[in-house]
Amino acid sequence: MNKVHRLWCWKAILLIWLSIVGVGSFNFLIDPYAIYGAFDLFGLTTNRHGATSNSRLHKAALAIRKRPSAAVFGSSRAEVGLSPAHPGWESDSVLNLSLPGAGIEEVRTWFLKVHRHAPLKKVVLGLDFFMFNVDKPDYSGPDLVGNQRWARFRSRWIMPLFTVDALRASFSTLMQQDPIRYPGYRPDGQVSHWFKEKSLRHGGQNRTFQRIEAHAMTGMYFFPPSMEFRFADPQSGADTFEAFGEILQTARRDGIALHLFLSPNHDRMLEVISQLGLWPQYEEWKRRLVGVLQEEAASSPGSTAFTLWDFSGFNSVTSEEVPPTEDSQTRMRYYWEGSHYRSEAGDLVLDRLFGISIPGRSVPEDFGKLLTTGNVEDLLAETRRRQVLWRNRHPADVNQISGLTSSSVIHSPED
Repeated sequence: MNKVHRLWCWKAILLIWLSIVGVGSFNFLIDPYAIYGAFDLFGLTTNRHGATSNSRLHKAALAIRKRPSAAVFGSSRAEVGLSPAHPGWESDSVLNLSLPGAGIEEVRTWFLKVHRHAPLKKVVLGLDFFMFNVDKPDYSGPDLVGNQRWARFRSRWIMPLFTVDALRASFSTLMQQDPIRYPGYRPDGQVSHWFKEKSLRHGGQNRTFQRIEAHAMTGMYFFPPSMEFRFADPQSGADTFEAFGEILQTARRDGIALHLFLSPNHDRMLEVISQLGLWPQYEEWKRRLVGVLQEEAASSPGSTAFTLWDFSGFNSVTSEEVPPTEDSQTRMRYYWEGSHYRSEAGDLVLDRLFGISIPGRSVPEDFGKLLTTGNVEDLLAETRRRQVLWRNRHPADVNQISGLTSSSVIHSPED
């Protein structure tokens, strides 16, 4: 190779190297997934909405950077509705570390990793029925708090900086700063208060309800390989309540103040569960939860038992009237749609869990019931009774959901 060729090769290598460094530096500056927190270019990177499509990467980096002493865990319902700024936390080091679409297995693993990295003192855990299907896919992504150094390095310093997807996300961040059209995360991990404002403005509250209900019928409760809703795998023996039990055991061992609750999804979502033929499993879920809690309490005599608050099921909050389809202007106080509640409802949940009273705000008496082995059957019977009353008073809602059922591809346990 002559001198001219060698010079050309070195120039090409230098150009490639400078391009790589330039791309990495650009992505680090824009930080589209909000994982570094080094710069904030007002008006250009204020709304890093790309973090919501890479929530697990974002939440892991958030936990590493801020090392919380208290946190929210659960699914997107808790992620949207529960505020780390609520006064009941009594701490300035609180994060919402809930993950969209998370099953109880992933929540268990994520909770243990965060707790090993930064010991937690107080935890609020939101529990949802769909989380306990043993066939639910594990959506866990980059492992920034795991034990494998190369995996951590690759997830934190290569994928977010030197990939085409990251470069696209950076340009998207610069061009899409409207927080209403492109909602992102708040600095404490809670989803932006503009969560579904765009959807509401382009169709109204009722159509937004229908969209999430159609998704629930096809993608929230049934998964391969069984296409059934089951708590345990008969072949492997895996049982989702074991993951729940390990969370309780860890909290007991390490003195974590653990607050447990069942999400206040809207009554229409319970109608979806019923029309999918899942009501027996739904009731069994509540029985199994209190059974695990009783077993844990029995194994720790002399200790204060963990409590489970049930905010679901035909009460003055979850029964909030949904505007008719033709009304695209009216906004509900407590709900974005049937699955996700607003912070207004989440604040009431935290008021109840923390046992505090906020001036000018009162928790409705029927919103939140302690669930125990001693009263679970009575409360289930009361829920069935209220469900009948709700159906009689809301025939239009029932018929609308029935129409969604018949028009969707549904796989039920009986298929």
